[in-house]
Amino acid sequence: MYDAVQQRQPTSSWDAAYCDQCVTSSNTCSGATKFCTTPDTIFYVFLARPQFQFDCGNYSLSAELLQAYKLLCTSSERNLSVLWGKLAADTLMQSYDTASEDIQRLKEALDNQSFGVPPLMQLQQRTWLMHWSLHVFWNHENGKNALIDLFMSAPYLNAIQVSTQGSASQLG
Repeated sequence: MYDAVQQRQPTSSWDAAYCDQCVTSSNTCSGATKFCTTPDTIFYVFLARPQFQFDCGNYSLSAELLQAYKLLCTSSERNLSVLWGKLAADTLMQSYDTASEDIQRLKEALDNQSFGVPPLMQLQQRTWLMHWSLHVFWNHENGKNALIDLFMSAPYLNAIQVSTQGSASQLG
């Protein structure tokens, strides 16, 4: 899908002015009519702006845009990506209360996934959630208890066991 958007974009690069023209122009998406042709493409364009803001270090705007995108998004997979992006932005802004809520939403999303996710991907997602939660919970007021609760819950304890088992077999 990225290739389709890139082929239809004008010769300018994905800079702030281009994103502003294409994403935040009037309600009719007039600046982006050259490539706003399908719902998937439209959602991709709206997701490009928060990614650009995040890459530029504007984490607060990125988090706001991701929150708006999440309200419009109906795809479970895209919603999961939005949750990850929001967690990253809130963590980098050191908004540990909000990041803690993001971790809870991600945990619920991972534990209640309705779409068919391969077990390896679930393991990777849970491992990354534990990784990100270390920084957030360590800096949060009651985070250490939440960290223990997360790590000792059955799916995450299983992820620790499987991940360390794989690491140990590579060493020996």
